[in-house]
Amino acid sequence: MTAAYCITTDAAYFLPALYAAASIRRQPDGGDLEIFILCGPGEAPADHAALDARAGSRATLITADVDAVATDAPTTGFSRAVYRRLFLDRILPERITRIISLDADIEVIRPGLSALATIDLGGHALAAAFDMIFLKQFGGGALGERFVHHRAGLGLGPDTPYFNNGVTVIDRAAWSARGLGAAALRHVLAHRAACPYLEQDGLNAVIAGDFAPLSPRFNFMGDFFHLDLEGAIAPIVRHFVTRPKPWETVPWQGRYDIPAAYDAFFEAVGSRPDIAGAPEPLTPQTDVDWPRFRARLLDWASRQRFADRAEAALA
Repeated sequence: MTAAYCITTDAAYFLPALYAAASIRRQPDGGDLEIFILCGPGEAPADHAALDARAGSRATLITADVDAVATDAPTTGFSRAVYRRLFLDRILPERITRIISLDADIEVIRPGLSALATIDLGGHALAAAFDMIFLKQFGGGALGERFVHHRAGLGLGPDTPYFNNGVTVIDRAAWSARGLGAAALRHVLAHRAACPYLEQDGLNAVIAGDFAPLSPRFNFMGDFFHLDLEGAIAPIVRHFVTRPKPWETVPWQGRYDIPAAYDAFFEAVGSRPDIAGAPEPLTPQTDVDWPRFRARLLDWASRQRFADRAEAALA
């Protein structure tokens, strides 16, 4: 098995993608991993090789013009680059048999990412973590209740798990044989109003819960940051799914250390993202009983059998 880690981005997120790649390299098990950064034509900075050298990320840049297949697909405020992730099996070198697809807004903070190259997918075409909004079923207020109706619009039952596509482990042969990328795009095109989360909604509709679950260690996202859970979960991958992003504001989620790390990185590489067009921050939730949500979430997680066998880390 030959694995590769692929960060899909566009011009706006190129520097955060470089930060993500560098955060992988900093880990004891990250030095020999094969990392790709996927951009569209003309999106990478002209001095990307120099930036990569200063970052120490040693990532291979791939430029692929695949957006034409999703020209008519909705974006709902997201980048059209998200649809490129559906076709990594057509883009990456043929020798790659396992693809670990990563969002640009992630940070690897401890060893362990290399395990995704070899974990047993149990016959599934992919592995991914449960989305944070899906986990709101354990006491996440009105947003959690609305998400039940959202999933119903995708043809999913109230108990059918819904994954986040920010960290996804793909068996390339199984993915290609089932044509999952094209099927997900077809679903989005046919059900635009029902797919505000774009390719993630399309994939979840097509997969219908048939995926190997990763523990929150590999996709520590959203409200996890509000719940004082880093000690209990020991995350490997932080995923900054909400707005603002940590490089857009200080403090971020009430803390300075994460945006400070991004700031130091951009200073070191000599370039910063253009945040002039960044969307407005999301409105904070006020209808969640956070202690109850935390207790129920940890109880649920302690009883799950995750593909990465990380149950012991969820005490």
